[in-house]
Amino acid sequence: MDRGLRWALKWYLSGALGPAGLGLYELASKVGSTITSFSPLGVDTGIILFASRYRKTGERDRLKGTLLSGLWISLVAGTLSAFALFAAATWGPWWAEDPEAALAMRWMSPTVLAWTPLLYLVGALRAVKDMRWSTFAFQVVLPTVLLLGSVAGIAWLGGGLISALIAMAVGTTAALGVALWASRRHFGPLLRDSTIKARYSVGELLRFSVPQSLTGATFRLNLYMDVLMLGLLSTREEVGLYAIAASLASFGSIPANAVTSIFSAFIAELVYVGELERLDRLLKTVTRWLIIVAAPVYLLLFLLPDLVLSLYDEVYMAALVPLVLLVAGQAVNTVCFPTMRLIPMAGHAVLNLVNGVVALILNVGLNWVLIPEYGAMGAALATGSTLALWSLWRVVEVRWLLKCFPFGARGMLLLGIATLGGVGVQALTDGQALLPRMGATALLLLVFLVAAATLGRSPDDDAVLARIRARLMRLIGRA
Repeated sequence: MDRGLRWALKWYLSGALGPAGLGLYELASKVGSTITSFSPLGVDTGIILFASRYRKTGERDRLKGTLLSGLWISLVAGTLSAFALFAAATWGPWWAEDPEAALAMRWMSPTVLAWTPLLYLVGALRAVKDMRWSTFAFQVVLPTVLLLGSVAGIAWLGGGLISALIAMAVGTTAALGVALWASRRHFGPLLRDSTIKARYSVGELLRFSVPQSLTGATFRLNLYMDVLMLGLLSTREEVGLYAIAASLASFGSIPANAVTSIFSAFIAELVYVGELERLDRLLKTVTRWLIIVAAPVYLLLFLLPDLVLSLYDEVYMAALVPLVLLVAGQAVNTVCFPTMRLIPMAGHAVLNLVNGVVALILNVGLNWVLIPEYGAMGAALATGSTLALWSLWRVVEVRWLLKCFPFGARGMLLLGIATLGGVGVQALTDGQALLPRMGATALLLLVFLVAAATLGRSPDDDAVLARIRARLMRLIGRA
């Protein structure tokens, strides 16, 4: 739902603001998101570990101290980060010659102020396995208010870019209110109990959380470096065109995010007890399922990009080549995603950080070389290449460290049908009219789905289904 609402928002803004306005909106939101990837200092991750640990051991005094210290850290850090962004946009030299960009960054600062404690409270809810309210606040309330607020501000009140940025701040604040209410239900009695004296371990919390925030910030920079460098080296129109291509290319990654959320704890358990053979079987099963679910989406985007872009104004047809390039990189990233998560879950946090830093250097270098000459297409080529290489070398690392490999015979067969079939159909139908291309794509999808259906289910599939059913029950509050 979150991805669908955000796509609807991007679609609306693409027409209401045009490529240049959308580009400035994207640049402001990516700057804000990059700041908030570090502004909580990782306490949004640390609270999951320490709150879970202290609840398990019954150390209510330490739980109380950790909750309070994490909350104050997120509030102070959010306030300082928001002020820093506002001050940089007002008095800094970066946007001195671009008053529109400076104004957009100033209006982004309230979102940073609310977003930082929101991330912390969502982490606290996940620590008590309240997936229903954490999901509702972060993935339902926020994008819904953002979409409705943007439409109201632009279409009904006659506003523009600033109305969309105000809607972002209002949506984030509304989500923060929901998360705060849900957190009080879980932690209110403990925090109000005067007989329990808070026992603080701020140093222990920060020693764990700050390295986590560095890793998260590196990952976020890798995701957003294309937009940030396009804004630096190219035009707002190019940023707007690229934003549409990036939003469409990300649709196939939705299953990967769901799989990571469901199986992270299970993977950690198997690594901890040393059941690597079982982990290898699970990895192959999960990867095969990802291929089955994601391949049709990527094939449609790869083979019929002009049909997909026809949903937007004619000017966005210029995003066709960037879309195809990003789809190729995202497809590699998606099928490797469960494997890549094994590195941090197996305790190799430093290696995970090093991987992110190397990928960031590669990403910056490629963008710096390609964007000035090729614009959005250069950014797509740089980002797609970085995503693919970053994914593949981590698969090699997992094979070396844990003796696990994501592709079994069934998965390789399905991957081969999708990859070779997609390249073959593209070569055979290149330059033809839309109708025969749609027919060839439909035939390829039919062949792929028949192959997926005839492979049958294995006992490992039942284990995957059991985990999914358990997660769904938790989401609807029936666990």
